[in-house]
Amino acid sequence: NGYESNVLEGLQYCINNGADVISFSIGAGSYNGFCDSNIVADLANQAIAGGIFVVAATGNDGSSNLKSPACASKVTRVSTTDKQDVIAIFSNVNFGVDVFAPGKDISTKTLGGSVTSISGTSASVPFVSGAAALVLENSSLAPLDLRYRFASTGKPILYVQGGSMI
Repeated sequence: NGYESNVLEGLQYCINNGADVISFSIGAGSYNGFCDSNIVADLANQAIAGGIFVVAATGNDGSSNLKSPACASKVTRVSTTDKQDVIAIFSNVNFGVDVFAPGKDISTKTLGGSVTSISGTSASVPFVSGAAALVLENSSLAPLDLRYRFASTGKPILYVQGGSMI
């Protein structure tokens, strides 16, 4: 939990200091379309227009709505799969999702150093952010070109919505 003003301040700091990748393992609201009028989504889109690759978690309530800033039109939207590349039932998914990444039962360390297991689209985002950083080490791609590369070169994952395969 936090304040939108803190998110905006952190995002502006990244923009001002030349970040290459911004990773959002957060989300708020519930949007069934683009939410570019949302203040955080708008600033995320501005970051992308300025050459920063922005990745955001779609949300974890199993709906077809996306959280902000994942609902921003230029952001790379990430949903979750399990270790068998099956879309996690809790993952928010719609036609706007760009990439699926592991995010169910992920082993990680706590601040105290003990090992724990986490699940959620917020756990998936760092995989995509890290991959983006590796690609950008060797290629000069605009953010939307990098999003297209991820979306067009990944392994296709079937999604069933209302009994129809997508």
